[in-house]
Amino acid sequence: MKLAIPWLQALRIASLFIGLARVCSAVPQGVPLPKDADAAALKMIDEARVLEPHLPRPDAVPMAVGPGPLTLSRAVQIALANNYSMQREREQVQANALSAVAIRHGYSPQWRAQTTASSAESGITIDNTRTTNQFVNSFQSVGVSQQLPFGGTLGLDFGGAYAQTSGLSASYSPRAAISLNQPLLRGAGNDLFQEPLTRAKRGLIYALRNYKAVREDFAISVIESFLTLQNLREKSANLEEKHRSYDLLAKRAQTYFVLGLETEIEALRAGQENLFVQQDLLNIDLDLKNRMGLFEISLALPTESPVELTSFAIPYEKLRIDPSQAVQIAMSRRPDLQTAADAVEDSRRAVTFAKRGLLPSLDLNLNANLQDSNARSSTATINDEYFAGVTLSLPLERTQERLGLYLALQTLRQNERALIFVRSTITAAIHNSIDRIKSLENQIGIQNSIFQSSIRRARVAEILFQDGRVSNREVIEANSIRIAAMNARLDLVLAHYIGVLQLKRDLGVLDLDQPSFLTASDL
Repeated sequence: MKLAIPWLQALRIASLFIGLARVCSAVPQGVPLPKDADAAALKMIDEARVLEPHLPRPDAVPMAVGPGPLTLSRAVQIALANNYSMQREREQVQANALSAVAIRHGYSPQWRAQTTASSAESGITIDNTRTTNQFVNSFQSVGVSQQLPFGGTLGLDFGGAYAQTSGLSASYSPRAAISLNQPLLRGAGNDLFQEPLTRAKRGLIYALRNYKAVREDFAISVIESFLTLQNLREKSANLEEKHRSYDLLAKRAQTYFVLGLETEIEALRAGQENLFVQQDLLNIDLDLKNRMGLFEISLALPTESPVELTSFAIPYEKLRIDPSQAVQIAMSRRPDLQTAADAVEDSRRAVTFAKRGLLPSLDLNLNANLQDSNARSSTATINDEYFAGVTLSLPLERTQERLGLYLALQTLRQNERALIFVRSTITAAIHNSIDRIKSLENQIGIQNSIFQSSIRRARVAEILFQDGRVSNREVIEANSIRIAAMNARLDLVLAHYIGVLQLKRDLGVLDLDQPSFLTASDL
């Protein structure tokens, strides 16, 4: 019977461990749900956007196409919400936000708990008589630590030890400990204490700025794809018109040849030109089909149901903004320029911390431990222990710290040069964009004149051909120039419109959340 009691205690301890194992296996069920994690990330993002509210909030959800034709504005909204790369970009920003949430959580009280239990048996056999002793020990503790605003760390622990030996009464010894560690030099750890959270918040702002740039680039690419499809449909319609006129011209030339009013080579030329137009139609239709498939993929649309696109009247308005004024706007609004300036500030803080690493360190340490030995017996003894001291570290060997300072200074110089480079690049890019848009405006004016003159030339050539005064070559050339001028103007107006959107993006004034951003140039 004496041997059964320890084994019963061992079974109890085993049951305790089995229960703890079951609890640990159920821990994943207590992990916050994804929707809760998204809410925490968006809350952190909203806090980061307080100083820069123009940054977009990455909270888009997938959108359905809906019935009816697809407008340009709706296509942009669906693409931003459904596109796979844009979803990945939003998830990356939310991951940065959750990292900041985790780092900020480290500034709140950090609780910990620990329990250990053991059972041991020792025995001795003398003259075939065995004597056995059972030892049962367990220890439990609960503690909390808190980082202090002025750079120190405060810790508090409560616990106790339980011990029982077979044949003897059990003993229990409660314990309590409190500790404080506070740096006194190197800035007293104040700003260094905030540095992880500062970096996390700045990293989130940088991610939001990058997301804004990626979002705008992608939206412009969707707009260009949409309008390119629209232009291809118009070019196809122009070629259809050209095909019908050339078909009529070929038949008429063949009739004139039979009547002796036209040479055979002119009749063959008309038929050949008609075949060339048919070939161009096949090429445009193939290009249109391929581009439509890629467009549907970019919007994550179901490929089994083709989408009809609503025609969009591309606005055309000449640029009025002055290049120097445009550069000033870009310097005050460009997110990448602000990020480059912030990187310089980050590097300066890193240099400050690296210089402190070369200085002596002095830490204040305070500890208090209370222990009540054998609290369940009448011979309990209370042991108090208090400790107060300072730790001084003198900089005798600082090779690694000097290397860290050198690298920090080098990074600072690189970021300062990068800031100058970004400013110069922005200035050059703005001037180049404005010059390109102005050139497109001149080309559009020339194409308009070519188109008007080609219309008159085609009419005159048709009249002269019917009178037999010119060959069908004049009619073919006049119509070819007219159709080419129409198609060239379509491409130039589209290039001008996309150039204006890109200029607004480069100036930092493109707001995709404004419904009027597709039609108002404001430049």
